[in-house]
Amino acid sequence: MLVLIGDFSSVVVAIVLSILSGTWLTYLLTVILIGSRMRALNNLVHEASHNALFRSRKLNLWIGRLCALPIFLSMTDYKTSHMLHHARLGCDGDPDLIRERQLMADKPANQRNWLLCLVNLPGKYVTYVVGSLYLGPTHLQSLAIRLLLIAVLVGLGTLFFGNAALLNCLKYWVVPFFTSYQLIKFIAEAGEHSGLYSEALASEPLAVKSVEMSRNMIPSLPLKLLFYPHGDGYHMLHHRFPAVPGLNLAKLHAHLCVTGWYEKQGFKNNCTRFFGKRQLLDQIFFNRSTGVST
Repeated sequence: MLVLIGDFSSVVVAIVLSILSGTWLTYLLTVILIGSRMRALNNLVHEASHNALFRSRKLNLWIGRLCALPIFLSMTDYKTSHMLHHARLGCDGDPDLIRERQLMADKPANQRNWLLCLVNLPGKYVTYVVGSLYLGPTHLQSLAIRLLLIAVLVGLGTLFFGNAALLNCLKYWVVPFFTSYQLIKFIAEAGEHSGLYSEALASEPLAVKSVEMSRNMIPSLPLKLLFYPHGDGYHMLHHRFPAVPGLNLAKLHAHLCVTGWYEKQGFKNNCTRFFGKRQLLDQIFFNRSTGVST
């Protein structure tokens, strides 16, 4: 609960400081910060979908819904898709693999046509945003309900506080949602499985595919806060040990490094930096692997 309060509080403080400052630089930094906190809310929805935030399933459900609403998600739709992703990892029915195929990001770098990716970038952005809402033929009604509820809240704010409330909603929520949040989420999600689906057969046991098809992202603290809040970066460990809460994965990682578990698994897809000797670009764009680092 404290992390949720911290996420919302940081957004409120950033908006107040931006309004008081009135400069474009402050606004730009605020948009980036809000995008990162939207990513944090997305992570909390993910944790709630695993019933990993609280012991009570009902509390996980309602807090998950609370975190999902501001980022236009349905807790139910997200959980359905995410549980299928875990169960069907690397198979044709894996929703995340389907999305990566749509974005042409599922194959190793040396098999991708990056020129075609660049040409289709605007269309892929739309595909990515729509995919992020986990929409399907049965989900359009839930999206309509979410948008209606948000519209009512914005309308009430405009009624009581004037047009400034509507303008601020656009500036400090809609703009970050379609810009910084989508970019942050895309970069973060690219580190999870991109280029690794061919590392194991789809018919392999989940314990094997979890290690071979997933990547741990352990960058410096500022990048963790921006891209991987609430322990989200240990994605291989999350797939291998899905019952462990995200906030405990760093401790689990440290323990497994000491016990030599990584070496026994032959795990090589750790990424400790975005820039430098061991970097995300090396793995995703050039198909190079790195060793495990604490």
